[in-house]
Amino acid sequence: MTTHAHHSTAERLGHRLGRLWRAYGHWERRTTAELAAHWGWSGAVVRAAFWVVKAVAVLVLAYAAFWLLLAAVVMAVVLAASKHSGDDEAPVVVFEDPAEKPGYDPWLYGDAAHPDYPHELDR
Repeated sequence: MTTHAHHSTAERLGHRLGRLWRAYGHWERRTTAELAAHWGWSGAVVRAAFWVVKAVAVLVLAYAAFWLLLAAVVMAVVLAASKHSGDDEAPVVVFEDPAEKPGYDPWLYGDAAHPDYPHELDR
């Protein structure tokens, strides 16, 4: 049997989380006492208010987690559908002549051979 002086990462993390939990409990008890003394609330009302705040926080986190999960599922479905679509490449339209493009303007291409090109004689 060997003595192991070094703590594992999991053990250190557990100790740290335990200290945080104790610190939170201490803060909650101290705040409950301050609210009961300062505002005259009973201890039961303050504890109920803390439970309501905790419940709202958990519900907000659950709401956010739901929408993140839904977005991840939709993205996974879209990705899976795109892999099985059969079309690996998008259709590419190749214009051999710029005049075939929609909205073609011969002035932009310097196309003097085009009949719509404004020649100096047209002015």
